[in-house]
Amino acid sequence: ANAHLAMGQRDLAEQCYRQVLVQSPNYTRARQGLAKLLKQWKPEEPMPTDQINELVLRNLELPESERNWQEVEDYIDKIIEERGLPPARRLLLEAQVAFLRNDHRGAERKIREAFEMDPEDLTTRLAAVRLLQFWPGKGPPIALKLLDQIIEKFGDNASMRIMRADLLTAANDPDLQQQLLAIADGIEDWPDAQQAGVWRSVGAPLHQRGYYEAAWEAIENSLELAPTELPTRSFLFDIALAKKDEALMLEAQARLLEMINDKSDPDYVVTEVKRQISRFGDGQASKDDLREVHEMLEGAIERRGSWHELHILDAQLEMLIDGNMNAALRSLDRALDAGPAVTSAVVLQTRLLFQSKSYQEAYEKLQLLPMAKRTERLGRLEAELYQKLGRKKDAYQSAKKLAELHPND
Repeated sequence: ANAHLAMGQRDLAEQCYRQVLVQSPNYTRARQGLAKLLKQWKPEEPMPTDQINELVLRNLELPESERNWQEVEDYIDKIIEERGLPPARRLLLEAQVAFLRNDHRGAERKIREAFEMDPEDLTTRLAAVRLLQFWPGKGPPIALKLLDQIIEKFGDNASMRIMRADLLTAANDPDLQQQLLAIADGIEDWPDAQQAGVWRSVGAPLHQRGYYEAAWEAIENSLELAPTELPTRSFLFDIALAKKDEALMLEAQARLLEMINDKSDPDYVVTEVKRQISRFGDGQASKDDLREVHEMLEGAIERRGSWHELHILDAQLEMLIDGNMNAALRSLDRALDAGPAVTSAVVLQTRLLFQSKSYQEAYEKLQLLPMAKRTERLGRLEAELYQKLGRKKDAYQSAKKLAELHPND
């Protein structure tokens, strides 16, 4: 199980734990390992912060006279009591609600109060900094200053550098690329695993923002420090794919094969399917090429049917090869059965159902996405779906949110 976790194969790690517990139900390490894995990957209930988001956003969709803010306060009371959280945590949860209600000043005030209430509570201070990054514009610079204060008091480490990468990305200054690369300055004497983590935290936002050459270099640095990290090798391929650089894709695949040495391994098959889909989109591959990798993919699914990404790719190939929407939807259902609601699977299902004019079914799938992420991930489709369902007010609100997300569009 530990070997699978190190390779990012959480579904296979879960299978290992369960197999051990069938034979030895009282094996403590297996029970603890499975419980920890499920808490991280398949939480039985939403995290408190996520649940608060849902409650607040649901109320904001209602007319003013129908909003029930007492429901939100009661939920915060419940979390504080059940988990025995200190008063500073209540202030942070209240700040989260204030942010969602666009009371940014009120939220900042509560965060500062929480920050100063217990100067020795590092967890509360870091949570306060995390929360500030979601205040558009002003939040990230304030959070960076508070992070500097924390480092001055408690010292620097890999977690602090990783948090700085998140905050700089949220601030999105014009010199973001240089700021991110500077995060790795002065870490040469740290343990290799910590250095590797910092370089990954630098490479991920560089990739996200389209600085592909810098991202490739950062992830290569991470791989040199932690050469047995399979997800890092896979990330190299993702960068090459985003750049649409065929030579780099092949190089990244070669790096994968150095470790797994098997072209039928699902981790390799995923990259080959993605590469051929990309080539097909550019007119460089035929449907016969797609059929060939579809056979590879079917073999990978037989070996590792618990990996949701395989089923998502299967759905894409069903549509590209034969336009088989029903088969694609079945594959996406299997992706959702394989784990928690995977955003990419839900988005693709919603689009396919909308295209087939199954508007109510599309709306039901839409409900699987967190409310805070729906407009961002679905774009105009959300407003168009509401329009088709006759929900004109919801369609207007969705279009308004989309315009706010993309002011220059």
